[in-house]
Amino acid sequence: MPMYACYLGRNIDLISVVVELAVDVMSKGRLLYEISLKEAIRYANGDPVEAWLNNLLCLDCGEKLTSTLKDNTGGIAPAPDLCQLYYVNRDTLFAFHDSTEKFLQRLMALYVSSHYKNSPNDLQLLSDAPAHHIFCLLAPYDPNSGRVPEILCVIQVCLEGKINRDIVMRGLSRGLKPSGDLIPWTISQQFCESNFGELSGARIVRIATHPDYQSLGYGTRAIQLLHKYYLGQIPLNIPVGVKVPKPTASKAADSSSESDSDEEGAGHSEEEEIEEIPDNLSDNSDEEEIATPPPKKSKRADKSREEENSSKSKLLTEKVERRSSLPPLLSRLSEREPEKLNYIGVSFGATPKLLRFWKKVGYLPVYLRQTMVSV
Repeated sequence: MPMYACYLGRNIDLISVVVELAVDVMSKGRLLYEISLKEAIRYANGDPVEAWLNNLLCLDCGEKLTSTLKDNTGGIAPAPDLCQLYYVNRDTLFAFHDSTEKFLQRLMALYVSSHYKNSPNDLQLLSDAPAHHIFCLLAPYDPNSGRVPEILCVIQVCLEGKINRDIVMRGLSRGLKPSGDLIPWTISQQFCESNFGELSGARIVRIATHPDYQSLGYGTRAIQLLHKYYLGQIPLNIPVGVKVPKPTASKAADSSSESDSDEEGAGHSEEEEIEEIPDNLSDNSDEEEIATPPPKKSKRADKSREEENSSKSKLLTEKVERRSSLPPLLSRLSEREPEKLNYIGVSFGATPKLLRFWKKVGYLPVYLRQTMVSV
């Protein structure tokens, strides 16, 4: 597909690797010629379909990566301690407003520049996966200035866990591993710890730092503030009458993705070979399965079932239109109550540089797979 080629072709991190190899070649006295492809391959020049795709899927977001922060600060990057982490409301982010669209383009530009493999599925996952959340590290700025703040670092987090122990035991006994909940299923499978899936955790799916500000401590600062937020060390100060995002405990089913990041750069969670657990786990064809009595009905279960049915009916009857009132795009961490977590983890393709970075911010390796990552 043309959008996939555009994502790959605009990767700045991959280009930097090629440039390093080219410099090594030139040091040996060989000539180097740089060739740029400007003519469209799949479409004619100026084709409106290509322009529509570029706008819809943020394919030309690499042009939005130019930095203006140093110009506004006299050529000096702000100290990491002065930068703050903000929670991004995704409904407002994808509202197709002029200012939010610029922010989205810059966010996707960081994604494309920091990882060599990107696809439109990443954008879709970012937009509507219920368990995914976005945090951005921003330099000090005036909210009343009317300008879109520049993103120094972005973190994508996925909530995992809270899996019933019986489901974990049945899945492990059959050698199955459903999609999503990468860390709980991996730990339960490799360490035969069926109770681990009942814990609630968060997995850092991606962390991407602006290429002009890498190795300056912004990624470390963002991780530290994220830890304080989920540890409850940031006092809540929710303004009266202001709609702010509330914590959610829902999980996404499709949260597995690739991993490859650089220090203070970008990371993906590790891609796994996954198999779906059948919906009916107590299949009559399984003779070893022990029949269990039906669960007793409770008022709480009836209430949750009513809420679920009402939400489904609202989803079916909701009119798709631009919303007139939306919460602010950026919320301070003190303006949103964090989810209750037992752990924060990350899954990535192991390299010495990445191991040093994650150990530096307080993470310890728990499991190392014995096979290479496919990417």
